[in-house]
Amino acid sequence: MEKKTKTNAPKTPYEQYKNTEEWVIIEYLLQELENNQDIELKTAPEYVIGYLVEKLRNKDLFKDKEKLQETIIKSVNGGVGLRFNARSR
Repeated sequence: MEKKTKTNAPKTPYEQYKNTEEWVIIEYLLQELENNQDIELKTAPEYVIGYLVEKLRNKDLFKDKEKLQETIIKSVNGGVGLRFNARSR
C-alpha cells in the first residue's frame, strides 16, 4: 500500500494568516454577522478572512488616504463575495 506524503503547500493563498489575532477577530465577527443574517458569504470564509487580514496588514494602504478611499470604492464596486441585507434594527 502506497503512503501519501504530506505537502507543505498552503490550502489558500492566505494560509499564513490563519490563527493570527486578526484572523480570529474577523472570523468571529463574520460568523456573528452571518448568524444575525446581516450578511451572506458567497465566497469561502477562508478567502474572505484571509483577504481582509492581508489588507489590514498592508500598512502602506493607510499612509495615503486617497489610495485608501480609491481601494474602498473599488472593493465596494467589485465586491468581495458579500451581500448585505438592509434592515432596520
